[in-house]
Amino acid sequence: MNKRFEGDAPLTLRDELIGLGERSSRKSFYPELKKRLGELERTSLLLDQAPDAVLLMAWERLSILEANAAALRLLGKSRDEVVGESALVFFPMLEKVVAKDAVPGREALHLAEMIAADGAVFEISLSRQTVNGRLYGMLMARDVTQRTRMQEELNQRVSELTLLNEVGFRLASSSTVDAAIKNIVESIERAIQTDMILFFLKEGGRLILRAHKSHDPDFDIKAFSDHVVDHCLCGSAAANGMALYSGDIDADPLCSRPECKRAGIRSAAVLPLRLFGEVRGVIALGSITPRDFQVHGPLLESLAAILFTGLQNATLYQEARAHVEELGNTVRSLLEAEQALKISESRLKLALEAANEGLWDWNVASGEVYFSPGYYRMLGFEPEAVASTVEGWMGLIHPHDVELVKRLEVEHLGRHKEKYEFEFRMRDGSGDWRWILSKGKVVERDRQGNALRVVGTHSDITARKEMEGRLRHMALHDALTGLANRTLCLERIERAVARAKRHEESKFAVLFIDLDRFKVINDSLGHLFGDQVIIQIGNRIKNCVREADTVARLGGDEFLVVLEELESGRFPVQAIKRIRQAICEPIIWEGRAIQVTASIGAELWAGLRADAQEVIRNADLAMHWAKAKGRNRFKVFTERLFRHAVTRMTLERDMDHGLASGEFFLVFQPIVELGADGGKDRIRGLEALMRWRHPERGLISPSEFIPIAEETGKIRELTSLALTLACRTLAGWRSRLPAAADLYMAVNVSAKDLLRSDLASVVRHALETFVLPPDRLRLEVTETAVMQVGGASLAFLGELTAQGVRLSLDDFGTGYSSMSHLSRLPVDILKIDLGFVRMMDHGPRHLEIVKTIVDLAHNLGMRVVAEGVEHPRQRETLFRLGCEYCQGYLFARPMPADDMEALLAARL
Repeated sequence: MNKRFEGDAPLTLRDELIGLGERSSRKSFYPELKKRLGELERTSLLLDQAPDAVLLMAWERLSILEANAAALRLLGKSRDEVVGESALVFFPMLEKVVAKDAVPGREALHLAEMIAADGAVFEISLSRQTVNGRLYGMLMARDVTQRTRMQEELNQRVSELTLLNEVGFRLASSSTVDAAIKNIVESIERAIQTDMILFFLKEGGRLILRAHKSHDPDFDIKAFSDHVVDHCLCGSAAANGMALYSGDIDADPLCSRPECKRAGIRSAAVLPLRLFGEVRGVIALGSITPRDFQVHGPLLESLAAILFTGLQNATLYQEARAHVEELGNTVRSLLEAEQALKISESRLKLALEAANEGLWDWNVASGEVYFSPGYYRMLGFEPEAVASTVEGWMGLIHPHDVELVKRLEVEHLGRHKEKYEFEFRMRDGSGDWRWILSKGKVVERDRQGNALRVVGTHSDITARKEMEGRLRHMALHDALTGLANRTLCLERIERAVARAKRHEESKFAVLFIDLDRFKVINDSLGHLFGDQVIIQIGNRIKNCVREADTVARLGGDEFLVVLEELESGRFPVQAIKRIRQAICEPIIWEGRAIQVTASIGAELWAGLRADAQEVIRNADLAMHWAKAKGRNRFKVFTERLFRHAVTRMTLERDMDHGLASGEFFLVFQPIVELGADGGKDRIRGLEALMRWRHPERGLISPSEFIPIAEETGKIRELTSLALTLACRTLAGWRSRLPAAADLYMAVNVSAKDLLRSDLASVVRHALETFVLPPDRLRLEVTETAVMQVGGASLAFLGELTAQGVRLSLDDFGTGYSSMSHLSRLPVDILKIDLGFVRMMDHGPRHLEIVKTIVDLAHNLGMRVVAEGVEHPRQRETLFRLGCEYCQGYLFARPMPADDMEALLAARL
């Protein structure tokens, strides 16, 4: 069934639908035939405009009757090569489908997917329909692939955020203030890697240096040992409680201390350390090279809060330990003398009553335990509610912690361990569980070394535990959406990569999702609504994947999805479909439905990568490629895409050098007026075309470097250069060739140029510099560029025409502009895109399109230039249709200025 049948004349859609037969030869059938042909032409035109590939077939043998332009591009064939052929030649997987669905009376629908060799994914659908008693089939192929951007996002901030959790745990283990301060300085050094760190504590109106770290062996510590609050950057931060940043301390009036400049510091940041709303100190960071510390601002300020909390905990811990040691010494001193005992007992009683912690004294031999009044207050019990025994105390401990407490208790009562410290949960008077830090010490043993008496304290650390839990959650989750953050997502990807390397059958994929034009939503509807959009989109994405998968928000409008334990490549593609559909669901805001789309990059079978950073980079690269190709798309990462991205980055770098060293130059192609000189064609103008002669790659196509220039903003320099070179060249020809006085020069401008506030002045300067009449310069703007800029272009174009500069609308027919918008544009020449010119010979429908464009332009008072004219028959057809001007290889190829001058001298 997959071969064209011998002897069968190729059927076309026209043959099938207009019913060629005996009636076709009757004159009475001509009106009906003309009507059907008109309807068929309109239908075919609409099909050619469709972005999806469409094949219309006779169901029997799936013989192709018609194929639209998208289908021909997909198959890489001409219409003659496709029409009449069996669809099974191009889509062999349909053979089983046709056999399976060939049930009489049943309208079959088949949906399949095809992944091309280059990673592109197509959705194939085949449907059947009965028309006039005959069965027809329609096959649609939709390209659902995505393309992406070039640049990876480095993870310096991720590494720093990861430190938040590590720093919290390290500081929690600091037993002294000095150790905590040392940990603070080391933590900041690991997080920021700066040249100088100063740690000050605030004492009254001064800042006292407690610790420092510097890479300079000659660092003068004495010069920084004492600061006055409200003087210099450190003092200002301590006074107003705000983080301060200085990119250049030489130019910053707040940086008044000369020792900073003598130390070679160029940039600085100062972070206030707060406790209970009061500034207790500052941390100063310095760099000997210019550096923008403010990019780390949120992290540094969060880190400062954690660090000072850890310092406070260490201070409390050190004071409590000193208190326990002092208590032990007091107990031992009581044994030396009865008088000293009485005095110590009275002092101890006062201390116990004043203490905020719960103190206890355990007589191991009798099992009795003394609890201080503060102990009962801490737990919310009346003294008689808790038995003064070990059993009474054990009865309040959480069931999951009892065994741990008993084991530690046995270890502590042993002969070789005097002190202990551990944490557990106890029930308070209201029935809630509170975290307790227990510290104890054996103060008396018998001659055999057995413990007789143990004293210690119980501290309520519930608030600290809750803070640690919140910090752990904050370090691993996004504050706005509650989804995993980059740190947690990296851990999941690293785990998946490691598992995939151990087990080849373990596969996973990563999706990088970026919302399209989210900045417009924020700017137009406000950040509050923008936050609600982010929350809703995050929930929708999460509902599209499994519980075992990870959905993370990386920040802004970026999300990352980790799909683990995949059995086939179908699942990530299906997940992408669900996610795209869910994101596109309208969001209702103040009675209006707002639709959001997203660009998605996919890294499939990511276990082959080196680490999580490479996986994210590849997915990110694919996503940006998809966004660059029109948004609301998805793209699968391939090595070819990566190589292309590297090439684009290299080309962007080389473009700066090329502009500076004169590697860019113009070539010129004539625009001729048909039959202007006694029936002969005459050159009326020239189009200036930019070229780049790369020192290593040779001539680079404009289709390769112009998009990069538009993306990076270098198109401004290219346009300005083109205007200068074009005007200078035309002025030279006018001075040397008298017949060139009537020639005009056309220069292309892009959508980016239409948004420039200085383009009108650049044009005016070029005309004045080379003494050219304004009407000898013509700017060509594409229909697509005008539509992208919108109404803003009308005022700008009007300003140019007011100067006398002429305007042409280039590539007409490719930008979907409305007739009302077209009629308002101040243009007098409309240029037909070369694609329409080339298709004129492919049938009357295409010729009719060109005729319609010519008639439309004339009705709007415009003249017409046809581009891409290569054959004499095209020239004759265009002349017959009333097209005034032509441009193309038939008349001359683009050539350098000297060659074009010789051509002008010969033809003018």
